[in-house]
Amino acid sequence: MAIVSTPMIFGPILGPVIGGFIVQGASWYWIFFINVFVVVLAAPLMMKKIPDFEPFNKESKLDLFGIIVLSSMSAALIYGITKAADHASFNNRETILWAGIGLALAVIYLAYNRIRRNQTVLPLNLFTHTSFTASSIGLFLANIAIMGPMLILPLFCFSPFLI
Repeated sequence: MAIVSTPMIFGPILGPVIGGFIVQGASWYWIFFINVFVVVLAAPLMMKKIPDFEPFNKESKLDLFGIIVLSSMSAALIYGITKAADHASFNNRETILWAGIGLALAVIYLAYNRIRRNQTVLPLNLFTHTSFTASSIGLFLANIAIMGPMLILPLFCFSPFLI
C-alpha cells in the first residue's frame, strides 16, 4: 500500500510545478483543459487494463454503519486536532470534546467489529498479518511526514513564547 500511494505524494509536489509551466507557457485556461487530455488518455487505458472480476461474495451487503462510524471518527479526530491549532494548545474544551467523540466512536467500532466477527468494512483481524500491519504503519508515518507540518506550524507560529 505504501508503494502504491507514492503517486499521491508526487501529485502535490509536481502539480504546482507543472501548473506553473503551463500557465507561464500558455495561459491559465489550459490548467482546466489539460484534464480533458488526461481523461482522453486514461479512460481507454483503464477500460483495457483493469480486469473484470466476479465478486467474492454476492450475498454480502455494504457495511453502511461501519462506514458511517469510521468516517465520523476520522472527521471528529481531525476536527479536534485542528481546533488545537486554533487555540495553540491541546488543552482546550473544543479539542478535548472532539477528540473524545472520535475516541468514543473508535470504541464503538471496536465493539461493532467484535459483534460482527470481523465482517465489517475494515476487519480488524487484518492487523494480525505482518505485511498489512507494516504497510499500514509505513503509510501512517508517510502521512505524518507530509501532513504533520500543517498541524505543527500553526502551533509554533502562534506560541505565546513568540509574542
